Amino acid sequence: MNLSDRQTPISVMLVEDDDFLRAATSEALKRYRINIVGTASTAPDAISVAKKNNPDVAILDINLGGGPTGIDIAHGLRKSNEKIGLIFLTSYSDVRFAGIRTPDFPDNVAYILKKNISDVKLLVEAIKDVDSHSKHRRNGLVAIDQRSTEELTNLQVDLMQMIHAGMSNSQIAINRGTTVKSTETAIARLAKKLDITTSSSTSQRVLIAKRYSDMNKK
Repeated sequence: MNLSDRQTPISVMLVEDDDFLRAATSEALKRYRINIVGTASTAPDAISVAKKNNPDVAILDINLGGGPTGIDIAHGLRKSNEKIGLIFLTSYSDVRFAGIRTPDFPDNVAYILKKNISDVKLLVEAIKDVDSHSKHRRNGLVAIDQRSTEELTNLQVDLMQMIHAGMSNSQIAINRGTTVKSTETAIARLAKKLDITTSSSTSQRVLIAKRYSDMNKK
């Protein structure tokens, strides 16, 4: 990977609550002349690392367990350094699966799925894209990686989560405050949106639950 448009290595901080993934990603990036100046697993630690090391780019997991999300951290980092590059590295093809209904992404960020970083070059390219010192820097959401569910409505996201949790149509109807018939119709529309067709051996609900799992594999 050629990062020769910079005179010095890009400095990066990595915020990830999975210890193994944090260590593995750091080591992989170092092989591409990326300078890992600090890592963190929580929001307070992330802010502290950023203040101490002033990184060019922050790679942020979105779901860090309880408390502030990676999106919250991103806004905090931008208040301190409006030029910092931001990359969201997440398991969620749609952040609504993480319970974030109206994600407020900062400008000039990259969004990459964890399942696709077995080829670390994808992440290196995103770092180059968001680095403020790079001639490659672009505006807007610069690297959307398979966000295949972005056209789903909030109701359809809720339905997928409830079906995956094993709730019956009757339970879903009670949860939604509607009828079983209305729920069946909503599920049928969801299946159509996901391009799911039933067979004699596999039910629609099983296929929807499987699709949910596939969208959110770690």
